[in-house]
Amino acid sequence: MTMLPAPYESVPDDDLGAAVAAALTATLAAVTAINLGLQSWQQSPEALDRIKAGALSADAVNLVISTAGWLISVFFLAVGAVLLLLRRGRGAVIVGALVGLGTTVLARYKFEYFTAAHPLANSWLYFGGAAVVVAALLPATGRWIRDRRQVPRGGMPALTSATVLVPTQLRIGQAR
Repeated sequence: MTMLPAPYESVPDDDLGAAVAAALTATLAAVTAINLGLQSWQQSPEALDRIKAGALSADAVNLVISTAGWLISVFFLAVGAVLLLLRRGRGAVIVGALVGLGTTVLARYKFEYFTAAHPLANSWLYFGGAAVVVAALLPATGRWIRDRRQVPRGGMPALTSATVLVPTQLRIGQAR
């Protein structure tokens, strides 16, 4: 005897909306990480030279802070994007996006980047952390992260159409 779901029933683990939200979040995190990583990679030799020289003017400190902030953001975004596809890592994506967004806001409004004095190409991509945070906080992304194989607090796992039932035999004999 088999216990297969009826053709019109869908398996609860197949949540297309959650998979799409997780893929969108991972893609946005990857694009933001690539953009911030390229900029911090270009800035890092100059930042290291200024640190080694020991002459840290206000402009050099701004360069070091923006480079370090974007590098930290890239690490969390990249690791979180990979882990998100494995149903983990939503927190890492959120932390990386917030660090990148904070560094970008600091660079724009405090350090005067994205202006004629410090032009950066594709400046709108630097604010991609906002889209990553929104996508990571979607309820569908939360459904993707939640492990459906865990036993609920009641003790017994819930029976669904995907649950494999094992038939049992009961022998009733004569009473002695």
